[in-house]
Amino acid sequence: MYLFLAALLTGLGLGWQRGGRLERLGQWPLRLAWLLPLALAWEAGIVMVVGREAPPWVLPVHVGANLMLLAVVVANRRLPGLAVIGVGVLMNATVIALNGGLMPQAPETLYVKHRHQDVAIGQHAPQTKDVVLPHDQAHLWWLGDVLPTPPWSPLQTVVSPGDVVVAAGLAWTVMAMMRPGVARRRPVRSTRAVRPMRAMTAMRTVHQI
Repeated sequence: MYLFLAALLTGLGLGWQRGGRLERLGQWPLRLAWLLPLALAWEAGIVMVVGREAPPWVLPVHVGANLMLLAVVVANRRLPGLAVIGVGVLMNATVIALNGGLMPQAPETLYVKHRHQDVAIGQHAPQTKDVVLPHDQAHLWWLGDVLPTPPWSPLQTVVSPGDVVVAAGLAWTVMAMMRPGVARRRPVRSTRAVRPMRAMTAMRTVHQI
């Protein structure tokens, strides 16, 4: 969450630096926007409700939340940066699906947020979406939460490569949407292709007469 907030602020700063305006963000309606709070609520439920032992419903709920995010990305794919966000979400969804519905995190990184808590192998780490698994027991462990924030960071956490990709795409999208005319572009049919078609239709009509 803190990573995405930092990405949002970065996008706002870059957009302002490049001549963008904050009010332009509200000019671009987001398709399927109602799926965003639903997906975030599902993920928040996993973080806040699930205990040490993850129930079976965690897998469909967590994967479903990521599929909702992907649906929003596909519906708004013309916006700059949305494709990058989609790649990051797909990375997270894949590793979550292959590890029982939770993001794998190695025991050696538990000190970042759970220094004084005893979490066994295979258990859900409290107040996270992670399951504690060593590298040799996790599928695609390198896509899991393997990137701790630097020691000098005021907010200590562990993120996945997919999270980093999503954050980069989010910053790009916010910056682009603040600039005039960037997000509004749509493909325009060329009149050069239309005119020959009209001429051919007219010739066929004359020939039939």
